[in-house]
Amino acid sequence: MTRHASRPGSSSLGVFTVMVTFLFCFLMTSPGFSAAPAALGMSSHAGDHDFAFPREEGVELTSSVEHIRRAWSNPTHTGFIKGGSGTAIQLLEEGFSPAYGESAGPILSDGVLLVSWSQPSGEVKADLDTITDRYFRNRGRNERLLETYMRVDADWHTLALDAKTGEKLWHRVERSASINFVSSKRNHNGITGAARDGVYVTITILGRVFAYDLKTGETRWTTTLEEWNKLAQGAKDELMASRTVPGVGRSPFGHKRSGAFIVDGIAVLPDLRGGLIGVRLRDGSKVWQTARVLHDQATPRPWHHEGKTWLVCHNASRRGNGIHLIDPLTGRIQWTHEAGFNPGELLMGEGYILLNADPTATQRCVYTCYRLTLEGPKKLWALEDTASNSVEIRADRGAERKGVIRGGILYVKLGERNEGRMASVDLATGKELDAAREPAVRSVENQPFIAEDKLFLQLDSSHSGQNAGMRVYQLGEAGEIRHLGRVMYEGLGIRQITDYQYPMEMPYAGGRMFLRGRTQIAAIDLTAVTDPKAEMEMEHLFGGFRRPVKAVMFADSDGMLRNGRLESPPRNELGIVGTPNHRSDAWTPLTLAEDVKLGAAFEVEAEIEFVAFSFPAIIIMEAAGADEWTGRWVRRFTGWKETITHQGRVHDSSRGGFRQRVWPTDWLEHQPLTAFSDLPEGQQRVFLQLHAFTPPSRAAEGPRNMTICLDHDGRRVVAAVGGAFSFNQSYHEIDTSDLVVTDKGIKGTALVVLNPDRWVPGDSVNGGSLAGRVKLDITFGEPDAEGIYSVSGAWSVEWGLKTTQSGAIRAKLSGTP
Repeated sequence: MTRHASRPGSSSLGVFTVMVTFLFCFLMTSPGFSAAPAALGMSSHAGDHDFAFPREEGVELTSSVEHIRRAWSNPTHTGFIKGGSGTAIQLLEEGFSPAYGESAGPILSDGVLLVSWSQPSGEVKADLDTITDRYFRNRGRNERLLETYMRVDADWHTLALDAKTGEKLWHRVERSASINFVSSKRNHNGITGAARDGVYVTITILGRVFAYDLKTGETRWTTTLEEWNKLAQGAKDELMASRTVPGVGRSPFGHKRSGAFIVDGIAVLPDLRGGLIGVRLRDGSKVWQTARVLHDQATPRPWHHEGKTWLVCHNASRRGNGIHLIDPLTGRIQWTHEAGFNPGELLMGEGYILLNADPTATQRCVYTCYRLTLEGPKKLWALEDTASNSVEIRADRGAERKGVIRGGILYVKLGERNEGRMASVDLATGKELDAAREPAVRSVENQPFIAEDKLFLQLDSSHSGQNAGMRVYQLGEAGEIRHLGRVMYEGLGIRQITDYQYPMEMPYAGGRMFLRGRTQIAAIDLTAVTDPKAEMEMEHLFGGFRRPVKAVMFADSDGMLRNGRLESPPRNELGIVGTPNHRSDAWTPLTLAEDVKLGAAFEVEAEIEFVAFSFPAIIIMEAAGADEWTGRWVRRFTGWKETITHQGRVHDSSRGGFRQRVWPTDWLEHQPLTAFSDLPEGQQRVFLQLHAFTPPSRAAEGPRNMTICLDHDGRRVVAAVGGAFSFNQSYHEIDTSDLVVTDKGIKGTALVVLNPDRWVPGDSVNGGSLAGRVKLDITFGEPDAEGIYSVSGAWSVEWGLKTTQSGAIRAKLSGTP
């Protein structure tokens, strides 16, 4: 139902006054940056507060996900969200100031990237007895944070960076303009600002508003959200008096996540009480104010119609779900349309809007498509009400935007939680045109945006670190969708800030996407590589992996190597479970300790990253001949002064004869084995359970069990991998070149490398890495009808060896000067 209204906005308020630097900081300074002249000159909002607005700038984007690279990184800590006291201490030790940080999104306008955040400050330290959040249960750690993180007051920081180079342009600090919060798992405060016409407007959780000159940082004007500021400042005064650092959900703050919007000289601000305020961009003077039309986690979205921009707002309350059309110049409400529960960001564009029309649906819904008109939304069609067409709207992650619109086509995530698909739907008819079903889209994957002929789908806004990244899809002219692969942000040296439920969007322009990371602000280069590069294969870099590990090194236009990326052995090709190792196509940083010339002879140390661990290696390259470049890598283990030896019998739960890469998972009641992929014809897998195998560590009292999986072809072991998950969560290397396989069993020795684990820092026994040599005398039992047989025999292992590993490097050069 649509209700029309012609009342002007109320004026009851009166006139009011207006990461540690990641050990590699690879800075891409390539003159070949391919943004069109206007690309970085446009606001990331395109004036719309719509980061998902499709961008077509004539920039060629790469179709090879391994070529997606970091353009620059500025080491600035703007908050870590869900990290807790342990993460806060870690960042302090790495040299970063403590900041929880209101998680507002970064803003891009006229070539300037802007990020605002709160920073603990002042003399009032928390009474630790008031800290009850589950991520801060360790009083000893909390005491270490009293002088830094555990301050009640907070300053408001704004940093402006050159979007092309990452260099600082200006930095403003507004003293005591915010309040500190302890990190919470879900829902975070942070009102996203807006930038246009040379002015950046930013709002703090206390309702303080600051307008800065985009280029200089000079204050243009300030004001307050008067009613909210009075309420919030009173709450802050009480917290200061009681020395309490509140949780994010503490009343009255309660997960404020809306944003500002600028149009035609008017800055439209959320009043943080459900209404909107329009102020003049030139001086901050108030023009109008509305009643309650906006949810606390919503931002007005634009509708351009006949040369005028209107704002579409929604309440998203389970008690009242109005969608409102508002004139941003006067605050007049053109119409209100009743709808179902539509949390988070409205999915709209090109005059279409997708809504949950069912007033009873609060967990999942199917979309109904409307055409926006000045008389109200006109219903066009609804998706068939099936589970495969549903979208999630429940509180946790349900507010994340599921789709984006371009050229009359809706690109949207549809389907069950972990079996969804990216589909294209004709907006005129509701007909599904195409869908990418493999790989299945999970519940945490949302927030798509389109740039040129690619669609980018955020993998996970709910967790930082290894889970965060994006899928890349190729789009066709008629709505075709083809999955190209995925890139993990940590593989680019960026740990994204955790952002549950109402996530910030990332600006995009000129072939670059900009991220607010845990210990840095960074730009990701999505363009096709035009500068020189070396496509590399590194033999035996991960011991027991059956094929060479791939890598790519990028050079600048002068041919100097700047940074690179390395393929981590995919899980389905290793056949191993484990929390940090679940991705199938992770590419991690490959960093040289100094700049070297592409194609030249050199010897230099490199840091080899394998997702959960890293190690130093020496890279020795010979001078290239034509486009062929060869060399070798060398990895050294210092060993212990005295080695230790363990020995035992193979546990009788060991088995062999599997035609797939399986891993024993008997801790899962319904699944004693987890299968990853088929083995090549003629190969089979044997897994050995070796109890009390590992050396002692700080993380575990006494030796722990280890599972070793050996893939053989009846003559030799062609691949191997190990895991000892009660010891740590890394996967471990097995160099099997000295093992002999017969039809009766396996005999010989193998080098075992226990890799470090970032969850067990500073453990010289556990990590570092540690080399040992295992001796096996394994006998195969009689196979059953399915070819599975028992395994028996003895083993011994010597830990703490001083040894060296090496392997060949082959590279193909392209684009050399």
